[in-house]
Amino acid sequence: MRTRSKPILFITPHHVGTWFFLNFLLKHKQIGGFCCHSRFERLNKKRGTSYSKLPRVGGFKQKAEIISINSDYNLYHAHPPYEYSEYLHMLVNFVPTFVAIRDPLIALISHIKRYPPGTDKQFRVRGQQANEVELWKVFVRTMQYSSDIFTIPMDLLTKNTDVIKTEKLTLLLKHCGLDSDNLLVFETVQSWAPVNCLEYPEKEYYYNKDMERIEKFLGPLWTQLRNLENEFRPYLERFG
Repeated sequence: MRTRSKPILFITPHHVGTWFFLNFLLKHKQIGGFCCHSRFERLNKKRGTSYSKLPRVGGFKQKAEIISINSDYNLYHAHPPYEYSEYLHMLVNFVPTFVAIRDPLIALISHIKRYPPGTDKQFRVRGQQANEVELWKVFVRTMQYSSDIFTIPMDLLTKNTDVIKTEKLTLLLKHCGLDSDNLLVFETVQSWAPVNCLEYPEKEYYYNKDMERIEKFLGPLWTQLRNLENEFRPYLERFG
């Protein structure tokens, strides 16, 4: 029988290893399930995952009550555009929070390959249509509201040693207020593999640092990303 833990908040941009960490934590004995966006419903059913839809509510009082009334679901995940970003700014100071990040450049390449122009998903931030670079901007700014957010640079960790991976996952459990689980950590490290990770030629542009081809491939998103470099770089460089 699973024992309940205090709420945990997991915040990510798109294409950074979200499902890897959800799968890891959902195997922990103190995680009773997670509360998520309705668009994950099909995936959850396929995976046999215990979950609850994240209700659409209008006020902070109701938003805060999600944590108490859904007591069977103590892991909460937020993808951008964070419709309730002002509430997240407060919650990250009171709820154990961790995030997964990746170089925005390779994340954008993954996004375009998965959702080519013309078929892209539509996102809105404060009522305005937003693209993937703008969603990263929302994410980075949300991260400024607390100094106690545990951050995992997924791409760097994947390339690191088993010892470092073990240390990072162990610290993640501790940060979330969960009991240590050496067997879970060991099995995760030994079977380490990104989830929903596709292979395509454009990744080689990134690994070969072929900026000319990257710029052509990203189109207008490249200019937007460069314009935000001074805002993104200080945050990202903190994690290597």
